Amino acid sequence: MKHYQILFLKIVTIIAVVPILFLCLYQFPLSFIEGFNSDSVYVKYIFVILISVYLMAIPYILSLYHGYKLLVNIDSEKTYSDSTIKSLFFIQVSAFIIALLFLIDLPVVYIIANLDDAPGLILIGMGFVGVSLTIGVFAGLLKTIVNKTILERALLIELTK
Repeated sequence: MKHYQILFLKIVTIIAVVPILFLCLYQFPLSFIEGFNSDSVYVKYIFVILISVYLMAIPYILSLYHGYKLLVNIDSEKTYSDSTIKSLFFIQVSAFIIALLFLIDLPVVYIIANLDDAPGLILIGMGFVGVSLTIGVFAGLLKTIVNKTILERALLIELTK
């Protein structure tokens, strides 16, 4: 891969952290304060969703960090290393944790959708679960391919001795 492509991906990875930091550090605290002052039917359900998003932010940010480390490994031509396998494993586990949290939120989303008469919310929630699962499976597949390549290289080096 060319250096400018990896640089672009590094920049995108850094920019992807900004919206979640903005939400968790600025917008959600305002929502909590507003929620305490509100008599809305949705307040208790929104609090559950907000807490869940805070819990999702941790693996999301850490997986972006490991994605950045992965890009550094690719840039320094250490693509087939133990560090790459560890980063891919962490990304895989983080994606599955996020999918699980989205899955746990689906009953709350169902209640909100019933109160608001918006059945599309359930599809959106299931879409988030599907995307997270897809990322986890893809990271696991890449981890398996990298691990297999490392083992084949080690075997080839041993055979040529």
